Amino acid sequence: MASSSPTTQPRKIKLLLDQGFPKPSGFDIHAIDRTIEVVHLRDFDPALAKNSTPDWVLYCTAVTNGFDALVARDQAQLHQPVEMFALSCLRAFTVITW
Repeated sequence: MASSSPTTQPRKIKLLLDQGFPKPSGFDIHAIDRTIEVVHLRDFDPALAKNSTPDWVLYCTAVTNGFDALVARDQAQLHQPVEMFALSCLRAFTVITW
């Protein structure tokens, strides 16, 4: 008798898009990759998107809400000591920028 083992689903990667990141209408990431969940900051927390929120606050908020990474177009944050310190304290969290 053949045993059936349960198939494991890949873990979803949850990305938070920064307020400066474009939000093209009609774009569905699931058409490309079903293991990625993308949430724009304006949809997640409009108050954070509306105000000039420090990047380190976004990192901590993202981690607290189960996000794996923040996607941003702001490379300057990678040269700011406070942001680098916050990232060094947040294990398994990433900032994706270019």
